[in-house]
Amino acid sequence: MVNLMLKNPNKRILVICEGNLDKDFFSIFLRKLSMNLDYGIYIYSTNIHLLGKHLEVKYFKDPFFTDDDIDIIQVLKEFKYDEVLEMKYTDILLIFDYDPQDVRYSKEILCKLQSVFSESTNLGQLYLNYPMIESIIDFDELPDINSKYLVKTVNVGDLKQGKYKNHVKCNSCISSFVDISFESLQYIMHYTFKKMSILTNFDSKKYENLLIKQCEMVDSEKRLYVINTLVFFAYDYNSTKFLDLIDI
Repeated sequence: MVNLMLKNPNKRILVICEGNLDKDFFSIFLRKLSMNLDYGIYIYSTNIHLLGKHLEVKYFKDPFFTDDDIDIIQVLKEFKYDEVLEMKYTDILLIFDYDPQDVRYSKEILCKLQSVFSESTNLGQLYLNYPMIESIIDFDELPDINSKYLVKTVNVGDLKQGKYKNHVKCNSCISSFVDISFESLQYIMHYTFKKMSILTNFDSKKYENLLIKQCEMVDSEKRLYVINTLVFFAYDYNSTKFLDLIDI
């Protein structure tokens, strides 16, 4: 059991993710934005492709399936038990890397997951990192004077060779996310919001539309846009507070 910020045991967020890096980025992100509030953050670790396959076999293939048939906590208990599943949660977040180079990658299953997990206070909200969590700091400069980030893509072949993480490490203007300034984080959010508005209509279907666009680009060009949707948790949680960071 991982308890990151427990102040009020009656208000908890369950974060379903693959590893500690996702957890660390999320907790630092909240702390830098002073969004700790009175929530406890609990972690359930799994792999999105394996979880997606479990859901496909047990639920999605049923011709009479509806979203109401899913209780995500019960699904996780069936899939892999963890004691954090015995608590009640105010919000449920699924944070995973898109990773199209993974041999278990299935765009059909991912699109279904993105459609089903579309509300954090209900079944949960899926936030995909394109191509992976490190994309949150993949900026050559801040402010992005030359708009490089807005058109930045990555080659799927480079992902297969494991080059992306090293690319970010060597080229990012942010040496450490742990020590990131509030000003830099605001820039990151602003440009990420702006890129999302370019790629989608920034409406209630923005995550689904972005995923479809990414899948199509991977299929046709073997490339995908670099963008991290995790930063939108702040906007989803309190759109009024962060509205001024969006340039639409």
